[in-house]
Amino acid sequence: MNSLSNYCMRRYQNSLENIRKFITATEKYSAEVHLLIGLLLASLITALFKLIAVAGGVPHVFEYGFVLLILLAGFIHGPLIGALAGLIVGVMLSPGADTSVNPATSGDDYLWVVRVVVLTLLGFGVGSLKRLLLQLHEALHSAERRMSGTNLPNLTAAVEHIDKLMKVSDRVPEKYLNLVNLRLENIDKLRQELGRKATDEFLTMLAKKFQKRLGSDAYVTQTASNELTGIHASESADAFKQMQKDIDEMLLEPVAVQGKERKLQAAAGLYGVSKTAQRSTPAEQLIQELTATTQRAVDSHQTSVAVNDSQAHDADDIGAFSVKRQLQEALANHEFVLRYQPRLNTVDGYFASLEVIPLWEHPRRGTIALSEAMPILEEASMVQYFSLWLARKALDDAKRWFKKGYKFRISLNISLTDKLDSRVLAFILQEVRTHAVARGFLSLEVSEVALVAADKKCMDYLTLIQHQGLSIIVSDFGEGKATIQTLFRMPVDAVKFTEELVKKASHHSDKKRELYSIIKMVRAKGLTTVASGIHNRETLLMLKQLGVDELQGPVLSKALPKEEIPWARIR
Repeated sequence: MNSLSNYCMRRYQNSLENIRKFITATEKYSAEVHLLIGLLLASLITALFKLIAVAGGVPHVFEYGFVLLILLAGFIHGPLIGALAGLIVGVMLSPGADTSVNPATSGDDYLWVVRVVVLTLLGFGVGSLKRLLLQLHEALHSAERRMSGTNLPNLTAAVEHIDKLMKVSDRVPEKYLNLVNLRLENIDKLRQELGRKATDEFLTMLAKKFQKRLGSDAYVTQTASNELTGIHASESADAFKQMQKDIDEMLLEPVAVQGKERKLQAAAGLYGVSKTAQRSTPAEQLIQELTATTQRAVDSHQTSVAVNDSQAHDADDIGAFSVKRQLQEALANHEFVLRYQPRLNTVDGYFASLEVIPLWEHPRRGTIALSEAMPILEEASMVQYFSLWLARKALDDAKRWFKKGYKFRISLNISLTDKLDSRVLAFILQEVRTHAVARGFLSLEVSEVALVAADKKCMDYLTLIQHQGLSIIVSDFGEGKATIQTLFRMPVDAVKFTEELVKKASHHSDKKRELYSIIKMVRAKGLTTVASGIHNRETLLMLKQLGVDELQGPVLSKALPKEEIPWARIR
């Protein structure tokens, strides 16, 4: 039923569009062409009247059939030609023209003058009405494709322009399609300082500057309240590199706002579209990929990020790019979601923290755990980008909860591939220094393998982060990469045992004594002990008896959506 209604709606919209194109096409004629058509039409009407006169005339009622000619003339050619057609018909129906045409017009019929006036006004009125409707339609069509305030072309206009360029590029294979998205990060601050009107004027000025950088043949649109998107088609394969150079220079230039120069706080995403993608990818999807590229620049604190699909020639490159594009689309479409699994404090019986569990809600494959998605992330070299996205999303949630007065601690894994990334650590350190919400409310989990292999730069970042009030948890302890004495010399606040170590302790008394010995040493150093992956009550009771501080697993609580977090039980 939905398919049928969608089909009918598309047919209806296509019909309206065809009518609009036909009407618009008639407006493209020059005045000389319209005059020529009017004269030909007058000659046709005259000849028609003469033929009718020779045939002996027509009944009086049929004279109103000539009104149709007047309506068509006015509708197709406008008010002047419509008025001319009405005048000709009125005169030809007058007694002085040819009384044989209509006997009713002879004698004392003095109303023919009124008839001439009425028919002339009818032609003029229909033409004027048609022109008014066309202007209203064009105004509505334009308003739907303009951004309020700046009057710049909007997202709909951008999609239509890309569609148009891709159709052209099918006929001209040399054409390359290059897209660039400019996102202003301080737009809200500007609106507060300058006001909405002045900010709109600033965006309009910036769009002109953007246009100048891209070239006169580029198309600049405003796809969001804080985003400008440039669309450029070029026959040169080097145009993408030149565009990247121009945009990087533009982002470094100060801009004048109400007479005061400011640094442009913006990030740019550049996207070169291959011929294959142009023929197989909808324009809306290209815009989404461009937006995801810009988000990558924002998340990684880079001025710009460029992805050039046009230069992906061999099958491996194309395959890798396809995977990367799929992941970028998934992030842009909010397919990756965060779940939070509570962790129990064995002393007071309340949940002490929430561990961040990312999931991929794939539209076809269903829910995918991060462990299953990691090979895809690694294949597309998206681990750093995803780690930054994960940290930003978790911190955004923490800030909102903090404002509501909730007491909690978030535990975030930052070594997704058993490697530490200095950029991810730098981002977290900056967030901690900027927002007090993170201090005391955030724990970073680093795998034992990643901690042992960390370079000096990463270790320095971890130390600085720890000094800012965050706790560092070494996770997966028990894999044999480090001894407990080694951990004591590192910036560590808690030790999280592997599920395998806990499982062995629950089945073998010797392993249980070994675990108890480790727990005693860890607690003696003032560190917290954590155990996860607890699936049954027996293991839960054993770990509480051994003195583990925090416990986590399905037996206590599954990973929950934000809406289902039991805040009353978290302290």
